[in-house]
Amino acid sequence: MALQYRTIRAAVSALLIAVAMGAGGMTGMASALAAEPPVDVVLDATVTVNLIPSTHTSAGVVGALVRLEAYRTEGEPFQTLETASTDGLTATFDGVARAASGAPDVLLDVSVAFSFERTDELGCIERGDQSGSTNGIVSGDGLAIDVDNWASSILLPDCTGVADLDDGVVTVRFTDQLTLLPVAGAGVTISVSHPALEGEEGAATETLTGTTDADGVATIDGVPHRPHDLPGVELDIRAHKVATWTDAASGCTGSDTWDAARVGVVGAAAVDIAFTGDEQSAASSIECGPNSMPSGGVAGATGTPGTGGNAGLTPPPTDAVALRVVAQPDRLGPALTLGFLIGLIAAALVLSPRPGSRRRR
Repeated sequence: MALQYRTIRAAVSALLIAVAMGAGGMTGMASALAAEPPVDVVLDATVTVNLIPSTHTSAGVVGALVRLEAYRTEGEPFQTLETASTDGLTATFDGVARAASGAPDVLLDVSVAFSFERTDELGCIERGDQSGSTNGIVSGDGLAIDVDNWASSILLPDCTGVADLDDGVVTVRFTDQLTLLPVAGAGVTISVSHPALEGEEGAATETLTGTTDADGVATIDGVPHRPHDLPGVELDIRAHKVATWTDAASGCTGSDTWDAARVGVVGAAAVDIAFTGDEQSAASSIECGPNSMPSGGVAGATGTPGTGGNAGLTPPPTDAVALRVVAQPDRLGPALTLGFLIGLIAAALVLSPRPGSRRRR
């Protein structure tokens, strides 16, 4: 008997739901009365909800869940309607609560929620959730409500199998941290490592080069990076310069070296690198011959960048100077010896007794 009662009750419930949905005139609409509507409220209004396109809904979102609540006291709805948008741009509700003539207003809250998945222009798949709402609208027959204030929660794009892009730009700035002068004419090398695509074996590598200008800046185009600047492509960026010079007055020669490096940089459409003091090293050396001493002036300076371009001249660093000077022969010892001998001879002549004169008889 109990089983028969439950069966009859389930059948009656299903019939009531079907009637309510048919009366609503919407596929997939469910109507629920959270509380008994006031006696001065009628359920005969038609309300259209317009889903205003956003970045991720430009083509409409078919199946977006639209929810409408009618109330007079906030948080205490006496009517709740839901439907799925069939064209992604609109949703229409029939039998919506409205105030009878002369009665207090009935307010409507509309909310929309959906998940989306689309393929962007790069071939990556974007997934996420989006929601929007419009609240506190006075109900009425023939009312149209726009929803355009969207909030999104978007996952990182899935770019599996999509090739790397090769339009990245890397800007390198090289300033000597000791002298605070730009290091011009330094050769810049970018070693690129990016993952193997589906069907490939091992990671691909390549090398790009450039040279710093008079301001110590090098701009290198055509650097690979992942779509949407996702991790995957790594850049090892190094700069190197060697300059040699000669002091025309003394014949001394010298060399100056500048080096800088930053490794493991994630490739992106735009990368800007300014080498810090911890990323730099510099050294200088001076060599002079046996008969030369540094005069303080240099000439014939020659810069040699690590790769490509014309070298510019940068004043040498002063943090590591090695000076080698050969001493002149000692001429003071022989002069002292000769003077000592002459003094002895002179003393002997002065102190020797003179022969006495003979007395005549």
